[in-house]
Amino acid sequence: MNEFDSTADRTGAVVPLPRGAQRRMRPATQWPIAVVLVILGVGLLLVALGAFRAGTVTMACSAWVAFLLRLVLSDKQAGLLVVRRRSVDTWILGLLGLLALILAFWVPIPK
Repeated sequence: MNEFDSTADRTGAVVPLPRGAQRRMRPATQWPIAVVLVILGVGLLLVALGAFRAGTVTMACSAWVAFLLRLVLSDKQAGLLVVRRRSVDTWILGLLGLLALILAFWVPIPK
């Protein structure tokens, strides 16, 4: 039995997961979060290379991609993008993307 074959219930007792839940937790089904993390990584790399504005805009885009994927995909398909209810997740991701974009254009370019 590996870490995906069981979970704890409210009392703390370990109970086996249903077979369908084991399949959904496989890494290949986590493509939505992988896409978002790749875009975020590109943004962080751009910031590290000195392109602050381009990197921050890229990171804002990663939040918006997560927003769109969470909005369009079902809870099962969204995988690790699911944290709370869909409405809460989409509001937080949309606001995070907007704030990152505001930050990108608020910080002045060094002369």
